[in-house]
Amino acid sequence: MSKNKSEKKKKKKKKKESMTEQEIAEKTEEFLITQGDFLLVELTGRIKSSGKIIDVTDEEIARKEGVYDEKEIYGPRLVIVGKGWVIKGVDEILEKMVVGVSKTITIPPSEAFGEKDAKNIKTYSIREVQKHVKKPRPGTAVTLDGRRGFIRHIAQGRVRVDFNHPLAGEAISYDVKVVKKITDEKEKIIELIKRRIPKIDPEKFNIIKENEVISINLPKEIYFDQNLPIAKIGIASELQQYITDVETVRFVETFGKELFQPSHNHNHDHDHNHKH
Repeated sequence: MSKNKSEKKKKKKKKKESMTEQEIAEKTEEFLITQGDFLLVELTGRIKSSGKIIDVTDEEIARKEGVYDEKEIYGPRLVIVGKGWVIKGVDEILEKMVVGVSKTITIPPSEAFGEKDAKNIKTYSIREVQKHVKKPRPGTAVTLDGRRGFIRHIAQGRVRVDFNHPLAGEAISYDVKVVKKITDEKEKIIELIKRRIPKIDPEKFNIIKENEVISINLPKEIYFDQNLPIAKIGIASELQQYITDVETVRFVETFGKELFQPSHNHNHDHDHNHKH
């Protein structure tokens, strides 16, 4: 094969392998992060000075570190960049990250839970505190003057209450990994619902978006959840705020007769003093 033919073949092969500008832009868009992006993020936050975990999304890490909570729902957390859904230092670093890449950062107190402020430490009479807490002790949480604080010291009938955040003055170390960037509108809606109702399989919500209205058919197992009214308000507010062209959110609950039928296995309305 002549040298010219060989060079032509190489050029042809190179041209075939190279991406178009549009493909590069799409690929870049897929991995780069900007304000307002919907992300699923894995987070592990620790107090820098002690290494104590204060925030964790990974169940395996929680178990390993002895901070597992059976009431907690583990898994990547939904974050909308720049909306303050995570502490300031983490929110700011997300814009400088790339999907799929991990980063460990140290956040100074000013960008975490604030510096300790002496103005937020107040002294009260023990009688005043006892109106809110029967047996005040150091470390006990108390709400006074509409503010939540912690009792730090009790002496001679006086109680010192600290209204600073419990982690004020602490630098925080965070392991951050952006697992996924969500661009599909239906998936965004599902994640916003999951954020408020995390214990129900999202596949059980029938979601329809028509024009400027989102209708959500709720599964029967949450009809009697006492937290449902607050969850619905949160979902409606966030859908209108973060999903384009949404003016109305409807929640559909269907109460068929079967919902009120006693269980076939056990009738809860009878006397439980069984005689055998």
